[in-house]
Amino acid sequence: MKLENIFRNFLAWLISFLFPIKKITKNDLLNLWNNGDIKRVLVVRQNQGIGDMLLFTPVIRALKESNNDLQIDLIASSHNYAAVKTNSYLNKIYIWKKSSIINNISIIFKTRKMNYDISIVVSSHTPSFTSFLYSRLSAPRVIISYDSSNYYGGNNWSRAFSSYELKVMDENVPEIDKFLNLISPFQLKTGYKTDFFVPQDVIFETQKSYENLGFPEAGIFLGGNSKRPDRIWGAKNWASLYKELEKSGIKTVAIIPPPDIKAGGGNKEENFYDEVCKIVGRKIDCFSDCDILKVAGFIKNLKVFVTPDGGIFHLSVAVGVNTVGIFIKTDYKRWSPQLSWVYPVQSADYTPSGISVDDVLKKVKEVLKIK
Repeated sequence: MKLENIFRNFLAWLISFLFPIKKITKNDLLNLWNNGDIKRVLVVRQNQGIGDMLLFTPVIRALKESNNDLQIDLIASSHNYAAVKTNSYLNKIYIWKKSSIINNISIIFKTRKMNYDISIVVSSHTPSFTSFLYSRLSAPRVIISYDSSNYYGGNNWSRAFSSYELKVMDENVPEIDKFLNLISPFQLKTGYKTDFFVPQDVIFETQKSYENLGFPEAGIFLGGNSKRPDRIWGAKNWASLYKELEKSGIKTVAIIPPPDIKAGGGNKEENFYDEVCKIVGRKIDCFSDCDILKVAGFIKNLKVFVTPDGGIFHLSVAVGVNTVGIFIKTDYKRWSPQLSWVYPVQSADYTPSGISVDDVLKKVKEVLKIK
């Protein structure tokens, strides 16, 4: 076990020793909910990326739709905040910044004043000590989380900080089901639809950009996390796909990441546009913007969007666009919402070469009902 985690375990033990948390049962939680004793909920998700945050949005919707008067606040990171900044089901968002101690301490004081009834430590596969710590320091009546003891060589975070610990689900269970399981004690029902809200003025603005590009039917994303080679399909494949789409009479536009934008984890975002243009032999139509709202607004105009698994895949799905997702090493059954407008293509051997251009082209034609 790393020294860092030894310190975290000691800190968790010390806080729980000085300020022990009361454990409750599943029935206790259900009674609190049914009796209307839960009025303010704090969700803590200051780690992970945009895609993970979007996969969690059905939980937020389920809580709000079951009780419209419920106050739901969120602690997000400065990165994944973009996924929910216009989410109308949230009342307040606190932005946790890794490099700002003063800001992060102020969040604790602000959340403590709110007297939250419940805090949910959001994780589906990788628990965050900081999420546990902020949940506990916010002093809610109840904290819900998954059992964290099997991670990082063994830890005591959930035992020390949580009122109710859920059993960790099997690794292959869809991530969206793992998130929804966090509110299973309340017996709420909701679908798998994820949410991203694009303001009407942004839709109007990006529609003009779409029209100026000649009303393209298809979009392709020419980016990817530089630290996630399992999500990189490669410029040659994208160039070949573009040429085949154009040959089939499908007007196509490239969505490209703007310069200096960061992918999940603060990693560099790859940009294959210049390389693809070189292979194609000319500049191809493209759209790029550093504002995620405008990117989402533009994608909403398309009939189909082709992208590797990642944040922009989940963004496209959340705005309701027919999305062909390229899954290389990640398993689509685990990471892709089961929705009628989602068309996953899984690599046969979990390598980029396991997905052919023809595989993707067939999916696009299936969406557009082209033989």
